Amino acid sequence: MKSDSVVIRLTEWARQRQGKPFVWGQTDCAILCFEAADIVNGTRLADRHRDRYHSAKRAWRYMRRNDVSLSKELARAGLGQPGGNVLVPGDILIHPRPDHFEGGYVVFGKLCLSSEPGLGVIAVNTGFVLQQRACKAWRKK
Repeated sequence: MKSDSVVIRLTEWARQRQGKPFVWGQTDCAILCFEAADIVNGTRLADRHRDRYHSAKRAWRYMRRNDVSLSKELARAGLGQPGGNVLVPGDILIHPRPDHFEGGYVVFGKLCLSSEPGLGVIAVNTGFVLQQRACKAWRKK
């Protein structure tokens, strides 16, 4: 269970991010997930990867050259996949994508935060995401 102060910080962070335009290396879903992990777990993932790429092609190249993916970085930071079906605020949902990236969502109960080109940073229904995507949840072990 996350402390109330962590949930408050996470919620404030989400409010600040929602509605921002999609920008590779700043507000793409990987950076959002890294920022949320930093808030919840005290890691420094976002600082390591922010502004390292500025297009889909460069993101793919950066991740490939540096052996970076959402799941690999979360695992390296000590997060894992919890047992059971209960999601808690701050969980990160990851799903494989056909373009070799992993998509990510930050859970806030019935809603989760993500980012898409053309849509920006948006809140989407968590149930819908779970129905449409083969997601795996990640959180601090």
